[in-house]
Amino acid sequence: MFFIANTICKMSKIKHIATQLTDAHFDDIWQLYTTAFPCSERRELQQQKELLRVAQKYHCDGLFVDDDFLGLFFWWNFAELRFIEHFAILPQFRNKGLGEKVLCNEICYTQPPYRKGEKEVELLLLSYPSKLTDKELNYFYKECFPKIYSEW
Repeated sequence: MFFIANTICKMSKIKHIATQLTDAHFDDIWQLYTTAFPCSERRELQQQKELLRVAQKYHCDGLFVDDDFLGLFFWWNFAELRFIEHFAILPQFRNKGLGEKVLCNEICYTQPPYRKGEKEVELLLLSYPSKLTDKELNYFYKECFPKIYSEW
């Protein structure tokens, strides 16, 4: 318990570390990803690997305090915004206000299915540090959405 409390006290020292498929922590990231999101809200491993290899705008970051793995981001880097496709924190660090420090502004949106034969998923589009403007939201749907949800 001391480790968790000690780590939470140091949350201001959270580091986002770009993670490659070959990095030691990718297995930790993948394990969290598959347990934090239902099948309909996540990509398959082979699909994720291919996307990380070929899509220059797509990234995987591990969240760490010191050398301790805390969570993950899968995100897209577009000219006018960054889209966090997935954000998850290990269960022992949840409900500590970390999400509120990172994400805000809820807008309903529909995610196309990641797998053939699956249904669309109703989700929330979150933003940080402020609410998305109409211009930013239009940019997301026109420029980003087609690239994020294209066939991989």
